[in-house]
Amino acid sequence: NNDIIDDTTKRIKNYCKNWRSIVHKSNKNVIQKIQDDNIDILVDLCGHSAGNRLLVFVEKPAPLQITYLGYPNTTGLSMIDYRITDKIADPEGTSDFFYSEKLIRLSNCFLCYSGNDEFKIKNSLPYHNNNFITFGSFNNFNKINAKVIEVWSSILKSIPKSKLILKNSDNNSDSKSILNKFSNEGVNIDNIFIYNKTPEMRDHMNLYNNIDIALDTFPFNGATTTFEALWMGVPVITFLGKTHAGRVSSSILYNLNLETLIAKDVMDYQKKVVEISNNDKFLLDMRQGLRNLMKNSYLCDGKSFASEIEEKYYEIWKNNH
Repeated sequence: NNDIIDDTTKRIKNYCKNWRSIVHKSNKNVIQKIQDDNIDILVDLCGHSAGNRLLVFVEKPAPLQITYLGYPNTTGLSMIDYRITDKIADPEGTSDFFYSEKLIRLSNCFLCYSGNDEFKIKNSLPYHNNNFITFGSFNNFNKINAKVIEVWSSILKSIPKSKLILKNSDNNSDSKSILNKFSNEGVNIDNIFIYNKTPEMRDHMNLYNNIDIALDTFPFNGATTTFEALWMGVPVITFLGKTHAGRVSSSILYNLNLETLIAKDVMDYQKKVVEISNNDKFLLDMRQGLRNLMKNSYLCDGKSFASEIEEKYYEIWKNNH
């Protein structure tokens, strides 16, 4: 359902015996094609995001329907049977009633990441070169709400000379509005640097070499941005939220045995940031060891991840026959 044909599209297409483009096709035509192909399991990767085809799922063209990955909440549709997640993002006994779907929990993280070694990490800490701590967050500006700005402002004011780098995925962001909000919290806006979307992925990833510590947004965490920061040797401080969207970074960090970076609440979040800012040995160890830690973890083990997804598909298919 995407009209962009890039290298990833071509690669995935080569793995398939049958590839169906449904771009610009009516829901009725898509439903008929799914039925003609005798699809056993239909998977939604969009949820209520832009460009979704949930109205196809409403007609239940496949006997088993699953939602996964693209939307951090329930679809609310009784026609979608299952949702794939994990025990940290959605703890058993506390999360289930938020969803119309039955939750399928993977044994580790519900996400998988493939990093690129072409993006080089600078061995030295920005702190050692600058003599001040540099924080960063490359999350969408829509996630930077009033409470986030209040907490980050408190952190900046409590750590002398510290700076903050923000980068948005949208070139149309209102940077002036963000700066004004920090200014209203008593932060010197000369200590905040805002970047727009970079044309090349290399430029985007290289920016992480200017950051000592990444600050996660809440109650809507980063996902890709959390992976990217860790891949570039930058620790991410988060706290355990109450919903799936606020527990994604915790799931990632938990699977790296980095619970020390997961706070209990906002107060603990601020406390951890200050403690880690004063521990340059920890920061250096992170910078030099995080990538290998990720490579050797389940998070980057695509083969095992795919095998478990396949097992879950087969399990639910078998249970419904």
